[in-house]
Amino acid sequence: MITEQCIFCGAIIKVPDEYAGKKVRCPKCKEAIGISKRQPEPAAPLDKAADASATVYPVFTTPKPSAETVTSIVVILGWASLIVGAVGAAATLLLLPQMLPDILGGPLKTILALGFALASVIAGGVFCAICILVSQALRALTDIADKLDEQVKQNDIIIELLRKKA
Repeated sequence: MITEQCIFCGAIIKVPDEYAGKKVRCPKCKEAIGISKRQPEPAAPLDKAADASATVYPVFTTPKPSAETVTSIVVILGWASLIVGAVGAAATLLLLPQMLPDILGGPLKTILALGFALASVIAGGVFCAICILVSQALRALTDIADKLDEQVKQNDIIIELLRKKA
């Protein structure tokens, strides 16, 4: 068993050895705390009520996709929309003149078909551009999240060093 003190509420927590190097939730304050890999000397609890050695709740983390994966998916969707727009434009050019009534006349049918085809390509291109912008924003947000994670790890190390020093 490993004995740790919660850095948030001061409760003494006892966890099985297999939680060494992992995070668990304090049963008293429900905050996630890191369990050291080696057995530290237990700190004296603030009071007897602070001893929360009952049930320990492990913290389960979901792996997050990398920034490259997310942006690749978004860019692929954007290019796929551009291709769909081009195919829609080709279909419009081929089929629309035959579907319009003969009353409109030849030049008007062609102009309408070209207009719908152009609208299809523009819509696909706009969606493609939006997807590329979203992918860049997602990459920036992922970079910010990674930097925040690194800062949290550094803060945990500093807190741990301060605890050991005290």
